[in-house]
Amino acid sequence: MGFTNVAWESRSTEQLARDLTDGPGPKSVGEAGAAWVRVANEFASISEEYGKVVEKIKASFASDTADAMVGKLEEFGGWIQALTVGVPGWDPTWMFYRNTLVSDLIFTALFYICHTVTMRGTPGATSAEQVRLAPVSAR
Repeated sequence: MGFTNVAWESRSTEQLARDLTDGPGPKSVGEAGAAWVRVANEFASISEEYGKVVEKIKASFASDTADAMVGKLEEFGGWIQALTVGVPGWDPTWMFYRNTLVSDLIFTALFYICHTVTMRGTPGATSAEQVRLAPVSAR
């Protein structure tokens, strides 16, 4: 059993195909993409606000260790920026997740198409009778 707590091996081919074709669908994927954009916009806002707070601290805080503290706060701000709006010259992290989602959907669709074509090419085959490879004869 994997991290999804589903014993995939015990499911029939029909059930797996049904889960694939009748699952959440493109509407949910579109909603997930829109949610990622909203999250990215909120993180960008947080990054900007954090930068303003650090500037105010820098202007009003004076001590022997003020420079070291402000340096650490700026490093943390850079990390927030890298996760949200991105570092100049690089895409933001949320675009990586978006691209991963799209590539997963394309792979799943290709896998389903290959499965469907294979099953159509076997007349009278049920999903229980998978296409069997002919045994290799000894030479």
